[in-house]
Amino acid sequence: MRQLINPSSTIFYRWLILLMLLTAGGYTARAQVGLSYFPADPANLYDWRAGMVNPSIGVFQTGAVEMGVKLFHLGFADNDAAAFQAAYFLLNLPRRLPGKLGLGAQVQSFRAGLFQESEFKLSLSRRLQPNLSLGIGLALRHFGYDRAQFDLVDPDDPVFAGGTSRWQPDLGLGLTYMPLTPLVLTLSASHINRPAVSLS
Repeated sequence: MRQLINPSSTIFYRWLILLMLLTAGGYTARAQVGLSYFPADPANLYDWRAGMVNPSIGVFQTGAVEMGVKLFHLGFADNDAAAFQAAYFLLNLPRRLPGKLGLGAQVQSFRAGLFQESEFKLSLSRRLQPNLSLGIGLALRHFGYDRAQFDLVDPDDPVFAGGTSRWQPDLGLGLTYMPLTPLVLTLSASHINRPAVSLS
């Protein structure tokens, strides 16, 4: 058993490759993004948005600052032409902290008139071996509704009994393994603590 969980043993790498191949599929991880309206490939070393879904990949990337804005249905709402929009900002600082830890920061938001959603995330990653890294993502997610946009028949409607917004902690983990230079295998999971999205 000691050989199985020892990162320097050959058995560990064989089991790790087998596990990643059995659970492979960037599409599965891509579907977990939820808030991100910008595609993010969890195994792409050259896409800094990968850190949004895989907190362990940052130590293999270069430093970066990136931001993006996307407008949906431009002009659809009469009183606000850009009522539907998504935006993100990210910062990647690989191996800048003590112990050669990598630091990543991501901010994402979505606004659609009566509904607003945002996330603030810090990612920490570390190389366990030259070709293996582990990462954790710690985030705060916000869900909010503009009560003025609702036409409430009953002012004491139980929908808003708990308020109109909510902050929730959110946890993510990631593992990146590069057995060969062009091959990048990742395993990542978001929303591990299953944050509540209801207002009650």
